[in-house]
Amino acid sequence: MKYLVIAFLCLWIYRLVKNISSLIRINHYYDKYTLYLSKQDSLFSENTHAVVQLFKAAGIVDRLIPFTQPSGYGFVAQGNASLFQNIGNLREDVVVATAQCFKQATGTFKHRILENFSPIFWVDCVIYLPRKIIEYLGLKGDTVPVKVLQLLYWLATPLLLIFRENIYQCVISLVG
Repeated sequence: MKYLVIAFLCLWIYRLVKNISSLIRINHYYDKYTLYLSKQDSLFSENTHAVVQLFKAAGIVDRLIPFTQPSGYGFVAQGNASLFQNIGNLREDVVVATAQCFKQATGTFKHRILENFSPIFWVDCVIYLPRKIIEYLGLKGDTVPVKVLQLLYWLATPLLLIFRENIYQCVISLVG
């Protein structure tokens, strides 16, 4: 039990520090971005990779920005461009979308910091542990195999708690 409490405290501290750090960094880069927009800082392109990593850490998916531009001889080229690859672009629609991403990331990190103090969040993590692990691995958590795994977890956990002494004695006898 002691090791479980220590593991939980380590996880709690790690999650808190990680999200506070991410919030500080996203605010720092947003300040740099506003300076870049006001032409006071021309080196924002050095930070685009870090900004995109923070956006992805906040769960923000890349958006496609539609564009139309003349291609000569009366023709027009149309297409879509990745927002994450064009953060440094000063077009109004790109700037608005990028600012929205900054605000969304800021809100996400603030929410995660507050969530860290919620007992309901941690109980939910324990109850839905298999699904959380699957989602952490980047897979969809609402598929049938994940639901079956979740059901097995719900059935096995009480049994493991009830028979933990017998299981412990079995493991000791196998090892020793």
